[in-house]
Amino acid sequence: MMKNYFLALIGGQLFALGKDSVAGIGTHNDSRAKLLEDKGKKFLPLPDGNQAIFCDLQQVMPGGESRRSKQSHYLIVTHEGQYVALLMTGKGRLFMADETQQCPLPPALTGVARKLISGVLVNCNDLILLLNAPSLLKAPEWVASGQRC
Repeated sequence: MMKNYFLALIGGQLFALGKDSVAGIGTHNDSRAKLLEDKGKKFLPLPDGNQAIFCDLQQVMPGGESRRSKQSHYLIVTHEGQYVALLMTGKGRLFMADETQQCPLPPALTGVARKLISGVLVNCNDLILLLNAPSLLKAPEWVASGQRC
């Protein structure tokens, strides 16, 4: 069965989310997209009055800091009325893939990685990690506590 996904480049790695989990895209360093801080947490105000908690996903991924690339946009992810803002390179794009071609995670991925990534799509030489939107809402807590994948 074919499904629409949103493809994002984060720290040199391709990630995908179901299209319905993406609330929007914002430009990093835009005067309208300034992060606010409250009690040690950073938030991105959204045009509709909601706030997305900010998460630098590269801090959770092993080697993410060493692969840091120019992060130019925010990816706003939503799940059950909550929002999280992730930094990504470029604007990302929509693509369609066969959901039945999703590969299971290898046994080496454990803990936080297994919660955050629900599967893998293979496109020639590229591995596209499928993000789990409900788990993304917990990622800022993992970053704050120093947990890694």
